[in-house]
Amino acid sequence: MSTKKKLIVLFINFLLIVSLSLCINHGNTENLLDNTTVNRDKSNYIFEIILEHEIIISKREIMNPAIETRIFDSDDHQTVLDYNWDFIIDDVTLESIKYSDFSHNGYKTGTWDFNGTIQNSTVSLKLFFTLETNNTYQDPNTNSKDLVSEEYLLPSEGIWSDDPSIIELSNNIVQEDDNDLEKLEKIYTYVSELDYIETGKSRGDAIKSLERGGGDCEDKTFLLCALLRAQNIPARPVMGFIYGEKIAHTWAEVYLEKWITVDPTNMHLFFLPARYIKLSSGKGYYDLITFHYETNFPEEQIVKINYLKFQIKELTDFD
Repeated sequence: MSTKKKLIVLFINFLLIVSLSLCINHGNTENLLDNTTVNRDKSNYIFEIILEHEIIISKREIMNPAIETRIFDSDDHQTVLDYNWDFIIDDVTLESIKYSDFSHNGYKTGTWDFNGTIQNSTVSLKLFFTLETNNTYQDPNTNSKDLVSEEYLLPSEGIWSDDPSIIELSNNIVQEDDNDLEKLEKIYTYVSELDYIETGKSRGDAIKSLERGGGDCEDKTFLLCALLRAQNIPARPVMGFIYGEKIAHTWAEVYLEKWITVDPTNMHLFFLPARYIKLSSGKGYYDLITFHYETNFPEEQIVKINYLKFQIKELTDFD
């Protein structure tokens, strides 16, 4: 059998890039808000958002490179009005190299499949999109039968729903004859009352949050999801921004015949303010960018993230 690595799929996780700034500011992440004064009582916004990524490719040969990127598509909270991408290699903009632009599984998706070898190159990927958000109130007793994947019931990295300590705590919080809504409300109350603790550079982890008696927004969300999954209730973390705050934020969506918003950090239950901007959700950590390639050098660090920049601007008019 050939020793050649057939395919390496490197997930450039958006969460990995911003994990150092999810609930704190960090030096190499540049957060730009054009408006210094934010009306926090507005029930509707139109935003222009720019996400910029810089990817450094080393001097090793890679084959069949491709980049895929995605943003959260329209739902009852937000509607994507317009979007486009700039894909630049060494200051040269690539406009149409096997480029596809489509919607898939709740996301707007762009893909670039480019031929040839790029060694010691800098890939710049800029995502521009305009969206409208609304205050979103939900009635958990109104069913819509949304599609739900079984993966949101399974343990995943950071969301250790099969850990004995998580299972024991989850069973202690709820009663056996509680329905799913009652279980959600009790688990939400437990997690939301835990202390907010800045955890610095560490990624979200339900077990560590349980051990330290609290955590940042990501820790508390992952603990909430783990406790719910232990009760066989689908739950997933959501990553995005809150307009007017120079940090990223993590909250949760819980499936009760439809996806219900829960934020144990800011204590929102069945409600998502218009200032919240959803970028990605998943079974655990999230990926907004995926870099695919083949290589003979699987042990080398071939791809490096240099920085991420995001900018949020409120628009008064949109043509």
